[in-house]
Amino acid sequence: MIRDNSYAFIYEDDDDCIHAQRGVKREHTSELITPLSTYNYTHKLYNHNDQLDNVGSKRRRINNTADSGLCSSLKKSKTGRRIPEIVIKQAHLEKSQLKDIFETFVGLEYIPPKCGNKTMLDKESADFFENRISVLLFLFDCSNFSYLKFFELFPQKNIKVIGITPEFGLYNDQSYPIVLDKNGDIAKQLSIRNPLGGGIYPIPSIILFDSSQTEIFRIKLGYDYNVYYDSSVENNLQSVLIEGVNYAVST
Repeated sequence: MIRDNSYAFIYEDDDDCIHAQRGVKREHTSELITPLSTYNYTHKLYNHNDQLDNVGSKRRRINNTADSGLCSSLKKSKTGRRIPEIVIKQAHLEKSQLKDIFETFVGLEYIPPKCGNKTMLDKESADFFENRISVLLFLFDCSNFSYLKFFELFPQKNIKVIGITPEFGLYNDQSYPIVLDKNGDIAKQLSIRNPLGGGIYPIPSIILFDSSQTEIFRIKLGYDYNVYYDSSVENNLQSVLIEGVNYAVST
C-alpha cells in the first residue's frame, strides 16, 4: 500500500524500476500507480552530496559534474554551440553505449520504412549503426502510436531514428524502421522495462546518442514531464528534442 507522503518504487528485478531515478525524487499520493495514468507529482531534486546508493537505480550518480568529464559550468560545447539544459541536467548520470546493445538487435525482426513486411536483422545491417552518425531511439508500446509521426521532424538531419516496440501489426508508414523487441531484451538492457507490463513492454522513452554512439540524454514520457520539459513554448517536448538533436549532430 502506498501511503500519503511516502516514496514508492516498484521492481520486476534488480534493473527494473518504473520510477527509475534520474536525479529526481518523486513524492506520491495514495493514487493507484499504473504505467499509463497521469499523476500530479511534487518533484524534489536530489542533493548530490547525499548518499544515493541503493535507491533502486543502476544509473550512477556523482557528486560533481566535473567528475563526468564535463566542465561544471557547461555553457558551450567545443564547437561553441550552447549545450542544451537537459544535457546539463543529466551530465552526472551514467551513459549507455549503443555498441553495447548491438548484439541484442541481431536476430530481431524489424519493419523497414514505408513497408508492411518484417525482415530479420543481422550483423550485415550496418545502416542501423553507421559510424559517426547520431541515433535516436524511441521505445514505445501500443498506447504510444500517436508519437510515431513526431519523429518525422528529423528527416533532413544527419541522424538515424529507430522505433522499438514489442509488437507492431500495422503497415510502417514512417520514414524510419521499427524493431520488434518481442521479449523486451532491448528495454531490459537499457533498464527501462515496465514491471507492470509483464517485463516485455518498455517505459515509453526517447534516448538520444551522439555520433560516437554515447547516450546524451533520455526522456521517460509521462514520468519526466515537468522535470526535463513542460508545456511552455520554450521548454515543450518538441523544442527540447529538436535542441538536443541539433546539439548531437553538431558534436
